[in-house]
Amino acid sequence: LSLVPARACASPEPAPGAPVLPAGASLHEALALMIERRSARLALVDETGAPAGSLALRAIVERRP
Repeated sequence: LSLVPARACASPEPAPGAPVLPAGASLHEALALMIERRSARLALVDETGAPAGSLALRAIVERRP
């Protein structure tokens, strides 16, 4: 999970009000933030801070290698 970027499991739908994570962060970092913030969804942003979709816990759990 530490080698897979969050954008690999992202969906294009926005997640207003969800904790924010850079799209290039790893799934490991995403899970850590989800646990810390008690959130099942994260809003992803690109390098400029623009919305880049969202990441759901379910997408990580159902991810195929």
